[in-house]
Order: sequence, then C-alpha cells, then structure tokens
Amino acid sequence: MHYMGMFAMNMRASMDFDLNIVGLSVAIAITAAGAALWLAFNLRRLTHKVAAAAVMGVAVCTMHYVGMSAANMICTAAAPTDALAIGGNYMGLSVFGTAGAVLIFIYWVITGTSLDAPAAARRVRTS
Repeated sequence: MHYMGMFAMNMRASMDFDLNIVGLSVAIAITAAGAALWLAFNLRRLTHKVAAAAVMGVAVCTMHYVGMSAANMICTAAAPTDALAIGGNYMGLSVFGTAGAVLIFIYWVITGTSLDAPAAARRVRTS
C-alpha cells in the first residue's frame, strides 16, 4: 500500500528506488505486522492488546520511513507557489478538534461508556 501511494503521487519529479532498501522495508512490514497480529489474537489481557497496537504503530512508522529513504526524487519542473500550501487561521483548532474526537471515540470503544455517564453507572459496569 505504501509504494502504491508513492507511485500515485502527482508531482513534478522523477522517482527511483534503491531495491535493497525497498526489500528491507517490506521485510520490516511483514515481520512487525505479523508479530503485532500474533500478539493481538493470542493474548487476552487488555495491556497485551495495547502493546500489540503499539507494535503495529511502530511497524507502520518504521516501514514508512525506511520506505521513504529508498526513494530518490529528482525535480523535473518548478512547482506552483501554492501547490502544497496548507494552512489557514483555523488549522491548529481543526487538528486539535479531530484528534480530541478520535481520542474520545477510542475511550468510548475501550470502556463501553461515555464521558458524560454518571460515575455510579460506570462503577456498576466495571464491578
């Protein structure tokens, strides 16, 4: 998926890959993802599943950065000045709001309760 996304990029550059580093990133992806999936499906405690999620996160990040280091991009034409412009007055607020909503959703999925549920109701569910 990573390399398909890299080939799908619309840019004014040619891209070459070091096949040895590509092979290393594929090996990292398969090994680390396999370990994370084994942990997730064979261990039952929540702490183990959290560790498995962390291993998967590290696997994805490691494969991404190793894969990007395999790419050599050579600019073939000047890019327009506003082609990659991302910003605005509300960019920070948008990122903060989206991340906050995702964290609240994760809390809801893990605990099965909402943040506004009465404390007594939460204690009854955990007992």
